[in-house]
Amino acid sequence: MKKRKRVEGILCLTGLLLLTGCGTQAYELTDSEESQIVNYAAHVVSKYNAYQKDGLVYVDQSVPEEPETEQTAAGSESTEAADAADEIPAGSTLEDVFGAEGLEVGFTGVSLAANYTESDVLDVRASGGKQLMVLTFDITNPTEEDPTLDNLTTKVKFAADYSADGAESTQVSAYTTIMTTDFSTYDDVIAADETKTAVLLFEIPDSVTEVSDLVLHVTRDNTTYEIKL
Repeated sequence: MKKRKRVEGILCLTGLLLLTGCGTQAYELTDSEESQIVNYAAHVVSKYNAYQKDGLVYVDQSVPEEPETEQTAAGSESTEAADAADEIPAGSTLEDVFGAEGLEVGFTGVSLAANYTESDVLDVRASGGKQLMVLTFDITNPTEEDPTLDNLTTKVKFAADYSADGAESTQVSAYTTIMTTDFSTYDDVIAADETKTAVLLFEIPDSVTEVSDLVLHVTRDNTTYEIKL
C-alpha cells in the first residue's frame, strides 16, 4: 500500500505541475522541464509496478498473517536452524551478495552532504540537525549477457557501521528513496560491458565532519552479510 500511495503521489505531483486551471498560473514549464518530469514519473511508476507488463493492475501489498506454531521439540529445532541461517558469514564481499549473474560490484567512496540530487526533478534533503552520508557503488557487467540486478523485489536491507570523527562505531539504517539509483531499491538491467552507479543514503548528525571504519550490513534471503568497505 505504501508503494501504491508513493506512485499515486508522484502522479498527482506530475499532474499539478503539468495542468493549468483558471486564474493565475503558478509556474509555466518549458518543454524540456515538462519532458523531464513526465519521463521521471513514468520511470518511477514502472520501477514500483511489478506487473507493468500486464497493464494497470492493483497489487495487494498486505502481508498475510502467519499461523502460530506450537512450541514443540521440532519447533525448537526449526528455531535453531533459522538462527543458524541468520549467522553473519565471515569475510563477505559485495560480489558474494550481488555477483551471482557475473556482476562486479565495487565500493567507490563516501561523502557527506546536506542533500543529494539525482536529476533536475529529484533532490533528497536531510532532516533538521542531520546530513546525508552517501555511499557510492559501481555495478559492472563484464559478461556478454544482460542480467538484471533486482534489490527491489528481493527486499534487500542495508545498514552501516561508521566511526564519526574517530569516535566509537555507530550503526544506522539506509534511507530509502524513490531514486532510480537508490541501491536499496535498485532494479535495472546491466547491459554487457556496461557500468552503472548506485548510491546508499544514510542520515547522520550534521556535526560529523569525517567518517571512517565503514562496515556494510546486507540482509538478503534471511542471511545478513557483514562487508568491510
